[in-house]
Amino acid sequence: MGVFRSRGVCAILMAVGCAVLTGAGCVFTPRDPEPPGASVEYVNDSDPGNVLFNLEQALQETDPSGYQERLSEDFRYEPDSGTLAAYPGVDWANWGYDQEVAFIQDFLGNVDDVTANLDVELIEGDDSGSGTEAFVRYVYAISVLSGGSEIQYRATVTMEFKIDGTYWRLSRWYDEQGETDPDSGALLPTLGVRRGAFAASGGG
Repeated sequence: MGVFRSRGVCAILMAVGCAVLTGAGCVFTPRDPEPPGASVEYVNDSDPGNVLFNLEQALQETDPSGYQERLSEDFRYEPDSGTLAAYPGVDWANWGYDQEVAFIQDFLGNVDDVTANLDVELIEGDDSGSGTEAFVRYVYAISVLSGGSEIQYRATVTMEFKIDGTYWRLSRWYDEQGETDPDSGALLPTLGVRRGAFAASGGG
């Protein structure tokens, strides 16, 4: 009887243990992943400088929704002359909000890492947002890691911002020209070539 009682006790303990593990399983159940951008720390779009900071954050965190949110609905993109020559078949005249959103979703969805500095050098303008519209000319630098390869973009850009309801939004991105890499001296392309390749492949 002692043997059967011992086995009975063991069976009960095993059953209780299994029940505890099963019941506690919800504690260790994997959480649903947070939506893209949920953990990115954006600042209030109270001036163009903050919008620029948030665009930079969105690029670095590969968060297309964060980038999209900073665009005005009448956003337009204008390429540099080199990009125009390389991609003459792209309808650049009508590159607006929808085209930019499609591009940024594809771009950030197909890279491993992005390092972005959109205000390496201020050339002209004011991003303090003292009126209802603002423009700045910067040199930006963007480095993209994809498939083990690094691609660098560096250019002079004119950006225009305007008040859209309560917040500032980016209304125009004009890539003026590519700039030289300060380390190698090589002429680097604008991000326009990335847009051109996307559009030429049927994107947008």
